Order: sequence, then structure tokens, then C-alpha cells
Amino acid sequence: MLARDPADYRWRHTLALALNRTAEVEFERGELEAARSLYEESRSILDELVRSFPQKLRAQGDLAVTLTELARLRRAQGDRTLALDAANRARSILGALLASPPSPLPEWEDCTRQVNALITELTA
Repeated sequence: MLARDPADYRWRHTLALALNRTAEVEFERGELEAARSLYEESRSILDELVRSFPQKLRAQGDLAVTLTELARLRRAQGDRTLALDAANRARSILGALLASPPSPLPEWEDCTRQVNALITELTA
């Protein structure tokens, strides 16, 4: 469990987002395993942040986005089961975020549409 230090939250959150950006580049280059590893590391950091700082909605939203990207990557790797697991977890997080105040961020609504489409595709 992390210390509840705001500086610790900020640097870990920044690290997770940097890992996601690097994973996007690796994915675009076709380096799926490298991208998966980076997304998994980011997911681990964000999971810990969400547990340690439950009031930080941004971390929850970023975790949902990361899980959505992991689901896409797993689908690209041919692993529908893990893709569906990640997508369902993302949808659960996003559902809670959209149902609670304050107003949802536009990227959460966009991610919800994307994850719902992905789940529809994976379950077809």
C-alpha cells in the first residue's frame, strides 16, 4: 500500500501515463508483447493508486482506459478471454464513474462507447 502522500500519487500517476504513451507507440509499431508489458505495468501502478487514493477519480478513469487498451491488445494477440476480462473490468469502472458526481469527463464517455463496442465484438 502506498503512503497517502500527494507527491507520491503525482509521480506514480505520471509514470503510469508515460508507460501508456510508450505502449501506444510500441503497439503502433507492431511490438505487441512490448506494448502488453508496458500496459500491464501501468495497470499495476494504477490499481495501486486506486486502492490507496480512492478519491482520485482521474486514476480510476485512467485505469479504465488502460484496461480498454489492454483488451484491444489482447484481442490483437488472439486472446479473446483475457480481452473480455479486461474490457468488462473497464466497463465496470466506467459505469461507476459515469453514475457518480461530479459530471463525467468526455474521455470517460468516449472510452465507455469504445469498450462497449469492443465487448459487443468479443461476444459476437
